[in-house]
Amino acid sequence: MNPEIKTKWVEALRSGRYQQGRDRLRSPDGKLFCCLGVLCDLVDPTKWGEYLCEDLCFLPPNIVEVAQTVVSDPRVTIEIEGFISSWSLAQVNDSGLSFDKIADLIEEQL
Repeated sequence: MNPEIKTKWVEALRSGRYQQGRDRLRSPDGKLFCCLGVLCDLVDPTKWGEYLCEDLCFLPPNIVEVAQTVVSDPRVTIEIEGFISSWSLAQVNDSGLSFDKIADLIEEQL
């Protein structure tokens, strides 16, 4: 992943500037964001409605390319009740893990 974008993404998730939402990159009113939607907003906030579709659950190809995430929904390893498993960031976000904890996972693993 692009280190500069990763740093900005982690900072944005921890900033309190974004309110966490689920099931889509961004809510239609633009107030709630998935952790992946925060990345999209950082990379190009002017493209919502053009190529950044709120209804998407994963990163569009142009964001993958710029952020160098390699895939449209990066995976992280987490431990839940003693079991270690791989989850996508969309799954982690939608399961209710806070932006702070997601930022920790991104910082450590991507």
